[in-house]
Amino acid sequence: MFQIFDRLKSLKKELQHLHRCNFSNRSERIHKARSRLADAQEALHEEYTDSRRESKQKEAMVRQQLLRDEDRILTQKSKDDWMNLLDTNTTYLYSIVRAKMRKQRIISLMNEQGNRVIDARFNPGVV
Repeated sequence: MFQIFDRLKSLKKELQHLHRCNFSNRSERIHKARSRLADAQEALHEEYTDSRRESKQKEAMVRQQLLRDEDRILTQKSKDDWMNLLDTNTTYLYSIVRAKMRKQRIISLMNEQGNRVIDARFNPGVV
């Protein structure tokens, strides 16, 4: 068990570095990709060559990938928020349902002679 823990601990720094390199400063990286794409488009308008066209296509693909990643991150954050809110909503909903069930519970019945009948099997808290 200690060997597994030790190996996971040694991977922690590498994973943090990978996360920092690939997922941090998303908005800044998107802004840079947009400016590089705009530069590639201007260069393409000035003089059309295959290398500039390929450069523009590459920058567009990088920008699209960054936008997809950002969309996934924002979607995940919104799902997290929604799940937290959903949990509180279900707590509220079930508290309302329990209150209605308590109000609708049959505690006693009146028989034909006018006597009140209480059955302890169905209402253990009442007797």
